[in-house]
Amino acid sequence: MEEKENYAHEITQKINNLIPKIKYGTLRFYGEWFGRPMDNFHQITKAESKENLLIVHFSKKEILSIISPEEFKISEKEFIIKKSKGLIWQWYYYGFEVIEKNLMTYNYYVNNNKNTLVIMPEKNVTNKMANENEIAFEIC
Repeated sequence: MEEKENYAHEITQKINNLIPKIKYGTLRFYGEWFGRPMDNFHQITKAESKENLLIVHFSKKEILSIISPEEFKISEKEFIIKKSKGLIWQWYYYGFEVIEKNLMTYNYYVNNNKNTLVIMPEKNVTNKMANENEIAFEIC
């Protein structure tokens, strides 16, 4: 089986070169809104990569980790990553202190593949089966 190209590093460079003009807005993971549509706005502060993992940091200390991202469009007007092998969205429960007990996690997995790249907290983790027919991640 042929190994797909690793785009995490390329996407990291693209994101960091566009800050602060990069697209910001409401988030969708595999077709699911985070919160209500257009109810909140998330702004990227930096990105980094390790191996085939893209790690995106947001202004309210949220972190999005995307495993093996592919097929992307990133600019001032759009932010789409069409495919991935899963993603982990971590945020602190809004309105509460930014401390460990208030850390919330969505773990989207693809084809029952387990995440081995991101260390997950022991509490407040919601595991979700990703709808692979939808865009893996987008900022609307």
